[in-house]
Amino acid sequence: MKISLIFFLISSFLSSQDHDKQLRNFFYDLKNKTILVEIVEENSFFNANISLKDAKIYFETLASDSTISLFEKNLITSFDLAQKKIIIESSEKNILDFFAYENLENASLIKVEKKNENSIYSYNFYDNILLIIFNKSKNMVNRINLVKSEKIIFECIILEVNNYQNPLEFFNIDDTWTTIDWRLN
Repeated sequence: MKISLIFFLISSFLSSQDHDKQLRNFFYDLKNKTILVEIVEENSFFNANISLKDAKIYFETLASDSTISLFEKNLITSFDLAQKKIIIESSEKNILDFFAYENLENASLIKVEKKNENSIYSYNFYDNILLIIFNKSKNMVNRINLVKSEKIIFECIILEVNNYQNPLEFFNIDDTWTTIDWRLN
């Protein structure tokens, strides 16, 4: 009896590790891609593009607020295209870090639940809970929730993954733009 229980626990652990690897491979394959997502915020929805290139994460929300934000290491540079402002600020933690494969390495797997064709992964991530729903038949992540104190602080639905597109490529940023630097000295 004890041997079968130990075998079951070991096989369950190895199975969750194998599924975890499948999920991590999905995020690894997002390098040099642009992801169309739907952000859920207080019962409203808006679309955004997340473009990943090298160590840069571009978060483009032009349709909702005319902004493109560039997350790079501990720096956020936001380009407000409506007001022609560039805002630079420091950031220790980036809520979008899980899209970069290396940053998911900082997440520790808590558990994996299976519901129909979906696997729901729970991770400890920056002292929060990161819930990732992976659809096996589509071989992709469907939904990502970041939960803090039992409240969802970030929720997105992945609609599609495309080839990389630089969101700043077609914008003319010239001397008429104002730069505001809010970095900590």
